[in-house]
Amino acid sequence: MRTHLRLFCLLSTFGLMALSACAAVGTDPGTAPGTNGLGGKADDASDDQACVARGGEYDGVEFTRREAELVLELANKGSQDVLDVAVGAGLDADTVANILAARDAAGSFCTVSELAAVAQVGPANLERARQFTAVWEISEAGDVTVEDLMRDGGTYDGTRFTAGEAFITLEMATYASVSQLDAIPYFRSDAAQNLVRARRTRGGFSSLSEVAEVFGVGSRHMEYLRGGMADWRIFARAAHQQCGALDAADGIPESLTTVCPSLAIEGQTLAGDLEGVAFTQEEAALTLDFVNTADVRTIDEVLDARAAQAIVAERGRDTICDLTRLGNLYYVGPAGLTNLRRFSATWEAYKAGEGTLTELMAPATREVDGVAPLNVHELALVLDMANTATEEQLDAIPYFRSDAARNVTNVTGYMRSLADVAATHQVGPAHINYLVRNVNDWRAFLRETEERPACAAFGRDPGLDTPTESILTSREAEEVRDSLDDICGDSWCEGDYNWYVDSVECPGDGTCVVTQHVQEHGGGWSSDVLAGRSEESLQSYAEGDYGGFAASIDDRYTDEDGTWLTVSCNLDSGFFAREDAMEVGSGDYSEKLYFSLMDCVSALEGMMYSL
Repeated sequence: MRTHLRLFCLLSTFGLMALSACAAVGTDPGTAPGTNGLGGKADDASDDQACVARGGEYDGVEFTRREAELVLELANKGSQDVLDVAVGAGLDADTVANILAARDAAGSFCTVSELAAVAQVGPANLERARQFTAVWEISEAGDVTVEDLMRDGGTYDGTRFTAGEAFITLEMATYASVSQLDAIPYFRSDAAQNLVRARRTRGGFSSLSEVAEVFGVGSRHMEYLRGGMADWRIFARAAHQQCGALDAADGIPESLTTVCPSLAIEGQTLAGDLEGVAFTQEEAALTLDFVNTADVRTIDEVLDARAAQAIVAERGRDTICDLTRLGNLYYVGPAGLTNLRRFSATWEAYKAGEGTLTELMAPATREVDGVAPLNVHELALVLDMANTATEEQLDAIPYFRSDAARNVTNVTGYMRSLADVAATHQVGPAHINYLVRNVNDWRAFLRETEERPACAAFGRDPGLDTPTESILTSREAEEVRDSLDDICGDSWCEGDYNWYVDSVECPGDGTCVVTQHVQEHGGGWSSDVLAGRSEESLQSYAEGDYGGFAASIDDRYTDEDGTWLTVSCNLDSGFFAREDAMEVGSGDYSEKLYFSLMDCVSALEGMMYSL
């Protein structure tokens, strides 16, 4: 029997769910020459005809390359029915007829300019088509049809939404940071702050009605949110790609063992003039692999040009298999070794096939003054660390203040840029630099942990109601299970029945299933009493502040301690985010999960008394 009562201390944050499939949606960037933008050759396209989707301004409307691809796909691939449905997105029916006629005559549209030149398209319809690409992309992912996406999604504060628009807008309202909302044209800063504050208080939004009710939002801001859909999808796609890029490599890449075959590379803390520069075994292996195999121009990107030349000259004489020898080269020294150690995380990503060096080493945008230069891979690691590291992990970073660590974890999941990190209370450029210096340790943690933290992306794949695999990792589910198993309350383990929690599963569809086994105090029930009843399931629904549940007796078994029942509580109380089921940072169950489960346990006890 458990003997203590757990107290609640809920965090007010609403984080991001783990993404089950971190894959970009749609076709690969760029359209192949001589194709119709759909992967097949246009009817009248010659082999040398260039059909390339390019971002740019067309008739006063700004398109990204991906939006240009999608609008050409829509114009070239959309059937009469699909384009008729697109009228619901604001396209004029005459415009649809003209697009079809022009497509039939030419075989396909190769550029957005050709589409813009069609009679009655114009800037207004072109902008509507650009916005519709957000919905079109979801349909192209194969999760749901255009017709389903274009059905009525409801009217909220006077603004009408299709189902697809409602899904994307709700996703944006649920996950966008204050700075992202503030960047939507005409969206007021105070409305953005109120929206984020309200969703943290509520634990997220379950409908656009809740969004429209937020103080300062109203009908105009609902229109602005709908207008920001296409830009949001660009960010969502990039986050999916970032999530995939952050998957850790399995140990040290095989190729590293061939650089210095006679040397068993070990971790090393250097002494003498290089005192204080410490390398783990992985960092040492990666650094030596880099300096022995990279070309001089790549090394020059990391170090002083003179240091790069000295390294290439030295390895020409003999493979560099000693960090002290490397550090003592001209213009390398402690500073150069420190830079090489930090860069080893990016080199590991390159060796693991996560991108080309050009892609991984591209300079990240300098959003915050005073932050050291970093590449896009390091930026991804810094944001991943800020959004998923625990308070204890952040507090362990040298010079990182405890109060700053606590404040960062209080807004876990909301930081989409360095500006968002810097805006966190008591966190500024200095603390961001501490994170930058720690990218190696974070990469090592991702490599060594059995299950990496949920990457900072979205909890649902594109689609209307497509859940993720789970909102909790298996480790988090075990922590929540253990914390529930420790409960001792009036109706839990101090009454007539003793409950033991076996598992907690929250598949991301709004439900959590808690399985338990239970025994009557005093040796168990009589098998005769349970005969013919243990296979029956009792469906009992209750409505309350936290929604409903379904309770069932699933099985019975007997051991040396007596006869037991195995029961399930299928809780349907809106468990869409990790924070709905657990207190992030502590691993304990959430208040919502507790009260939903208590309702179910009470119903089960009532049913068992009737036995």
